[in-house]
Parts: sequence; C-alpha cells; structure tokens
Amino acid sequence: MASSRGAGYRWVMVRMKEAHTVRIRRLGLLLVIVALIPVAARGNASSVLDAQGTGAGSVAVHFYGSLLTITFEAELHVVGTLLIEGEPISFEASGTAHGDGEGDSGTLEATIWSTLVAEGAFEDGEPLSVRGGLSVESKDVEITAAAAGEGTGHFYLIVTTPSAEMHLVGTVSGDASGGFVPAPPDDPYAMVYAGEYTFHFEEATVVPAEGNESDADPWPHLPWSVEDWPEEMATELLLLLEGEAQDGEEPVPEGVDEGFDSL
Repeated sequence: MASSRGAGYRWVMVRMKEAHTVRIRRLGLLLVIVALIPVAARGNASSVLDAQGTGAGSVAVHFYGSLLTITFEAELHVVGTLLIEGEPISFEASGTAHGDGEGDSGTLEATIWSTLVAEGAFEDGEPLSVRGGLSVESKDVEITAAAAGEGTGHFYLIVTTPSAEMHLVGTVSGDASGGFVPAPPDDPYAMVYAGEYTFHFEEATVVPAEGNESDADPWPHLPWSVEDWPEEMATELLLLLEGEAQDGEEPVPEGVDEGFDSL
C-alpha cells in the first residue's frame, strides 16, 4: 500500500510540475506579447508624418523589346496627421502628381520617379502646402486588366504653413488598379492604363532644411541621388524644392521660418 501511495504521490507531483511549467510558458508568452505592444506603438508614434495619398490618373507605357518607359499624370488627395508639439494634428490636401519611369517586362522590375504638389489645411483651418518628390521600385510591374502592381520607396516632402516649413524624409509604399483605355491619337503605340492608385507615407523624420555651407550638395538629406532621376524630372524636382514656379503655378511664399520650433 505504501508503495502504491508513493507511486501515486510521484504521479501527482509530476502532473503538478508539468502544469506549472505550462503556466510559466503561457505567462512568458503573454509577457512577450505585452512587451511587444508598446514597441509597436512607439514605432507608429515616432513617425512625424502618417498619411495616405489617393487619386486617379493615367499611365502611358511604351515597349522597346523587353524595355519599357512609363509616364503618368494623376490627381492627388492626401489625408493624414502631422506630429506637432508631440500631438498628431489631422490635415487634408489636394493637388497633382506626375512622373516618369522605366522597367523591364522580362524581370517585371520598374522604377518610377514622381513630383507632387498639394494644398490644404489642418483641422483648425490653418492652411498648408506640400511639395516634393518620391521614387518607387516595383518587383511585380506586370500590368493586367485589373492591376498594375505595387512597390516601395522613399520620399522627400516640404510642408509649408504661413509661419513655418518642415522638411521630411520617409518611406512610401503604393499600388495601382484600373484597366486599359484606348491610346490617344497622337500616341497610337502607347499602352494606356487608367485607374486609381494609393500611396502610404510613413516612417517620416525631420531633416535640416539645408546642408552645411561646406557641403558641395545643397540637398544632402535627399533619400536618393538626383543623378539617378531622369534629367528633366531631376531638374523639375530641384526647382520645386527651391520653391520656384512650375508650369505657371505660383511660387512658394517666402519669409517662412526655418522650421517648426516645437520639434
């Protein structure tokens, strides 16, 4: 009997130990999950800009064997938040975006360079304007009747208010969907794709408005080399960043502060 009770006791102790181990593992997993939540929250909150741009436009594609060139124009509507004095302030802005691209139909890779200009207001009515450029690389540029692929890249934007100017660098991701439309009479060999697109601007940080006087490059904080852009697009981008008029548009107002004092 003693032997039987001893075996039963050992069995109960083994089961209790196993249950205790399971509880510890569950607790450890819970602690890991809880620990990750604020990390993820901090990662989202650290972005000075969190915004989405949507719009509709057309893309013209020309094929030269497996190589292809891309031009596009689109309307743009941006909705998001800008972090000011540690508080996210909502804003909306509308404008246009256009650019060029090149790719390879064999590898399904392509790069698009774009400039954008938009005007709008913060939630309290204070006006703002947004101007700058972005580049997006895609690994699945295959154009079908329903989609044109997706890609990721970087942006450089200047947000201007009546009293301040902020220069932002961050990442952008985008996708497009739509369908084919007839080519225009003046470009019968183009494959024209019309539809909607979405850009997500995130992971943005504030950078100095200008480089040091000793810097040979007046824009050392751009996330890409302007030399990699098509020549005409690069010229347009630099003029846009300088605040000079584009295609009859009004130049960016002068006399703003160098940056948001609160950041």
